[in-house]
Amino acid sequence: MAANLSEAAGNQPDAGTVKTIFIGITGTRGAGKSQVGNILRSKDVPVIDADGIGHEFLNGPNEVYYAVLERFGADLVDVEGGPINREKLGAIVFSDEQALCDLEALIHEPIFNLIEKRMAEHAGKPVVAVELPLLHEKGRKAQFDVVWCVVADEAVLIPRLMSRDDVSEQEARDLMAKHATQEEKAAQSDVVIDNSGTPEELEAKVLELLAALTAPVEADAEPEAEAEAEPEAEPEADTDPVVDGEGDTETPAEGDADSEGDSEEDSAEAHYQKRLRQFAEMSTEAVLGKMGKVATTGHKSARATTRMNVSSCEGDCSDGEHDQERELEVTVSMAVRNAQVGGGEPCACGCGENCRVGCACASDCGCACKKPEPQPGPNPNPNPNPRPKPDVEEGKKGFDRTTLIVAAAAVLIAFFALLAFLYAMNSPKVTVNNPANPVVVVQQPVCPVNCDKPVKQDEPPVFRLEPPAHDDTVVVVPALPCQPGVFRELTEEPGYAFRAIHNAVRPRIAKYYERYGDGCKGLLLVGRDANKRLVIHQYYDANKWLEYGLVFEYFPNRTIQVDRFDGRDNIFTGRTVYMVDQNDRIVGASVYDGMRRLVLETTITVGASGEPLSVSITRYDANTRVVLGSDSISEASKAVTYLNTNLLGYDLRSSLQVR
Repeated sequence: MAANLSEAAGNQPDAGTVKTIFIGITGTRGAGKSQVGNILRSKDVPVIDADGIGHEFLNGPNEVYYAVLERFGADLVDVEGGPINREKLGAIVFSDEQALCDLEALIHEPIFNLIEKRMAEHAGKPVVAVELPLLHEKGRKAQFDVVWCVVADEAVLIPRLMSRDDVSEQEARDLMAKHATQEEKAAQSDVVIDNSGTPEELEAKVLELLAALTAPVEADAEPEAEAEAEPEAEPEADTDPVVDGEGDTETPAEGDADSEGDSEEDSAEAHYQKRLRQFAEMSTEAVLGKMGKVATTGHKSARATTRMNVSSCEGDCSDGEHDQERELEVTVSMAVRNAQVGGGEPCACGCGENCRVGCACASDCGCACKKPEPQPGPNPNPNPNPRPKPDVEEGKKGFDRTTLIVAAAAVLIAFFALLAFLYAMNSPKVTVNNPANPVVVVQQPVCPVNCDKPVKQDEPPVFRLEPPAHDDTVVVVPALPCQPGVFRELTEEPGYAFRAIHNAVRPRIAKYYERYGDGCKGLLLVGRDANKRLVIHQYYDANKWLEYGLVFEYFPNRTIQVDRFDGRDNIFTGRTVYMVDQNDRIVGASVYDGMRRLVLETTITVGASGEPLSVSITRYDANTRVVLGSDSISEASKAVTYLNTNLLGYDLRSSLQVR
């Protein structure tokens, strides 16, 4: 570990110039990345927090802020222009994989761009750190000189997550499962920091790493020796009991060696107190995270509880009779309120006479500021002797609910009565459509048998309504015009595609084209951007329900991301990321499954025309990213067949271009 740090430090230029060493800090949820960042800040190291930048985008109006509200709904804010409620947003995206994908598409790129900008602003400082939870998942390791991964034992990590995020144990495990495991992150990092102990132990580790990182190259040997010697001395100061191979408990030197029972009781007491202190520190960190910036608020409170069943010997007991489990619980509550100033006037929360919705003036925050209410204007014609109002039950205004229901029922009955009246008036009359001589004839009642009589010449003919004669002729109604196999440009987005195109994708589409299949059954919908690049490529069935579709996104680093969505529910099922050279030829690709886990990588050798000549293939285990095997295809026709089969949208490569 020290060798890696010394190597990173040794990359600095000669004296007189300062090369900034950029540290990437990553780790799973609740591991303690922020704790490491705070320790570095205490030593005047600039620390850029990716989560904090994300909060900046969500706390007030900006391009990302409005895009999130458009995708997930304006009800995420309590007042117009106010901060987005991250708890509501989290409840949406963590229960809907597509929603999480949409949020990442909206916010990740702006976050990374701002991180790069702030890293450039700090260039020239000896060390700059960046807290980036998804550092490896987003392929950002190359931006840093050294990557630190913070890990913790699950016995500490799960309670810490439960306390900080106020979730159950299963919810905490589900949150951790959404990203790479600690083992995967650690395997790709340069340094692994174990944060299973106390804050003091973590601080000592971080400062040791920082000293090794900033020390001159020729002084590396001494810090390494000291770093190796220090851990040996730590157990001497530890007051926890040590269990030997026979199952007996050895207490510290100052303990009472004469009484084994007292020693075990003292050891368990010390063990429980140590765990309670750890829980208190975890709860405190969780509450401080919920409080946020307390210097700029007028009223805020937060509370966190850590609860866990703890064994007296944490599984080290060789004799089950001495093992005792207790439920430990620590609750930490914090509040910040404005102090009373001059009996409440002027308003301590800073609202003054312009108190408005969103101003931090809660009833118990120590200020008298209230939202002003409109005052009634003067009455131009005051009545000195107003008529007394009838006595009404207090709290009731206008009609009660029963009166309104009765009135509505009466109106409905009157309406149906009117319809019945109009029907009765019109039913006995038949209008003969004869523009030359319109005749209205009253139908006579059906006469009994043998009542026929000749019709007088001066009487108008009577037309009786008879059912039409049975006709076996089939009338074919022509279908809407359709030209199978021909692309037709549309003037706007078709209605059937509304449910299948994501809100984050829709603004990128400038033109829509559709092509029907044989017999006008099923169709293909294509969307292109202003540069005529392919954005969507969707197939619909005969009822115009989505069968599957591809979404294309183009990035400045000359990569093209292709996502596949299947079925009526528009479920994400896979992704291919293409690498494109300066001539817009695809020279490599990575394939991910529906859980965004890497399963395949290819390197493509192409000819002058851009067509593949051969392909090299590496397959990975989706869970561990361990290489399962490698292969190559040197025959061009077989290479094309393999790529068309295993890469999303490769058969559309002639339509793909970065520019």
